[in-house]
Amino acid sequence: MSTAPYAVQTATARGRLHPEAEAPIRSPWQRNLARLAPRSADDIRHAGRPAVACSPAMDEANLAIRHFPYARPYRRWRINRMARKARLTVESIFTILGTDKTLLPDGASAPALAARARDDMAGACRVVADYTAGMTDRCAMEKYRRLTDLSSPG
Repeated sequence: MSTAPYAVQTATARGRLHPEAEAPIRSPWQRNLARLAPRSADDIRHAGRPAVACSPAMDEANLAIRHFPYARPYRRWRINRMARKARLTVESIFTILGTDKTLLPDGASAPALAARARDDMAGACRVVADYTAGMTDRCAMEKYRRLTDLSSPG
């Protein structure tokens, strides 16, 4: 019976991982470390090559696994549609708040207005960007609705 984790056994059985992943990895990295013979962490940092690395076959298998989600689920039309909506929402919020700093809440408007008074447009934009980046999805959707929907109070 194998001692590899169940996920590795399952993926190996399905042919998604190279069989090398199921075997203990100790011997390859022990050989690399024996060749390097480091005495400190600085020896490893300055070795010029990795102390621990996968084999070329394992690198190829890892690359195939990393590309799989982007080929299928991450590129579906529904995911793309939602990503586009999110991008448009964030861009609109940033544009509106960047144009009119008085629409920012008190904690963010004062630094943005102060930066603008110093002719530091990059600093003012940074305040808006930080404020926007700190929003949850729900908060961003609500802020967008309040900023753009004429029937929305506040």
